[in-house]
Amino acid sequence: MNAYRKAVPKCEYCGRSPIHVHHVLPVAQRPDLAHVPENFISLCGKRCHLTIGHAGNWKHWVHNVRELCRVVEVKGL
Repeated sequence: MNAYRKAVPKCEYCGRSPIHVHHVLPVAQRPDLAHVPENFISLCGKRCHLTIGHAGNWKHWVHNVRELCRVVEVKGL
């Protein structure tokens, strides 16, 4: 995760930092992917980790978080 944090140091949704490395597929569901970089995405700790990665509730996860980040990138928001 530290290598990913260094490689992608800004939020992939809003471009802010500092970031949290978020698991796209939760470790509870896919423990085999806990250390796989393809299962990581950088989200800022200020708001995006909770709102974009967890839909405002730490008990939830957003299955299409990568697609949400791509839409924002393409639209330039």
